[in-house]
Amino acid sequence: MKKIAVFISGGGTDLQSLIDKVHEKSGVISLVVSSRGDAYGLERAKIKGIETMVLPKGDYDNA
Repeated sequence: MKKIAVFISGGGTDLQSLIDKVHEKSGVISLVVSSRGDAYGLERAKIKGIETMVLPKGDYDNA
């Protein structure tokens, strides 16, 4: 089974669409990463039991 990581920066409406459409046959969303700790999409992920991570944009200005 493929593990999928999703990168978000806001409300997570696209994430919610993926959650609603991805079935275990094609893969599983196993991680949601955001550049903003207050992104509501992180809450959407937590509600579904998906691991979350915040990587603040300022930490990677030179990347």
